[in-house]
Amino acid sequence: MKIKVKIFLLILFAFIFQIFTELNFCAGEEELTILTGEFPPLSYTENDVTKGVSVEIANEIQKKLGKNIKFKFVPWARGYNQVQTDSNTMLFSTTRTEERENLFKWVGPIVERTFSFYKRNNSNIAIENIDSAKHYKIGVMRESCNDQLLTKFKFPKLDKVVNEELNFKKLLAKRVDLIFTDNAQAELQINKLKKDGFNFHKVEIVQCYLVEKHSSYFAFNINTNDEIVTKWQKALDELYTDGTVLNILKKYNLESLYYKKNQLTYKPKTSK
Repeated sequence: MKIKVKIFLLILFAFIFQIFTELNFCAGEEELTILTGEFPPLSYTENDVTKGVSVEIANEIQKKLGKNIKFKFVPWARGYNQVQTDSNTMLFSTTRTEERENLFKWVGPIVERTFSFYKRNNSNIAIENIDSAKHYKIGVMRESCNDQLLTKFKFPKLDKVVNEELNFKKLLAKRVDLIFTDNAQAELQINKLKKDGFNFHKVEIVQCYLVEKHSSYFAFNINTNDEIVTKWQKALDELYTDGTVLNILKKYNLESLYYKKNQLTYKPKTSK
């Protein structure tokens, strides 16, 4: 009888231990904090509803993982700093560059973006190379990859703002000479200005010099559990395979952002 009791107690202990282990692991996953910002068309809020290409892709990933973590919308600079300091935190959509490579654990790509200088079409500015743009006052979003790239190349006249909409309004108001941004932002902001009633009859915003291409990713704090990162990557890969990513892009008329392999200026390192 004593032996049976001992066996029963051992089995009960093992069962309870397994339950607590699984609960702790799930709790650890639920502690993931997901940050994003008002960065249409990738992520934005409209009538208190979160929308955007990256938002929908992130939601589809969560469905596959059986999660429903709410996104926290924060100013980009704050989110970028927080994801570097707070464990188990993720920020999207973050452009993956060589300078950022070792700062985060990456899941992606989400979309591919083309980064260029833009000007007013009635401006006589001519950009022959990236150095020739250093003579002009250039609008960038603070702590974005645009800001970091031009800072790296020691651009002396950067006008830093909290969002892209201000950049375009400043360009039209001649408060900056150029802005440096990506094709998705340019198309979105120009369409938004038209919708708001701006008359582009006399002046337009045009691309004047293409600098490079990069892809946007989900950037996880460097100390995030590898298993969480791996699950997110696997789920995203499945969304590419089954056509979900492309369908989401088509919904927003942004098929041009679909990631194409070997199209990037900076190619992320792959694990051996």
